[in-house]
Amino acid sequence: MTDVFLLVIGIHYVLLAFAVLACVSEGAGDKVLRSWLRIISDAYSHGDHGFIWVYFTAVYCMFWGALMIVATRWDNRAKQDLTGLSIAVAVLG
Repeated sequence: MTDVFLLVIGIHYVLLAFAVLACVSEGAGDKVLRSWLRIISDAYSHGDHGFIWVYFTAVYCMFWGALMIVATRWDNRAKQDLTGLSIAVAVLG
């Protein structure tokens, strides 16, 4: 069961990284955030240096996604620790 959880969450993070990278383009970010999700009302603009945070978020998601996918090959104790950590981060974050 832990393997399935780690694999699903890992794939989710990797796909999320590519979705976040699409937001480097302000046009694509505006389309997703304002038109599709409707979570902002003004046109999306990440400003002069905001693209750095977009890249940082994408790298973060890619790292954790790859870690969780690779962790499916680890021993059970390590998998349980990583699963507990990811659940704690989701609850606290």
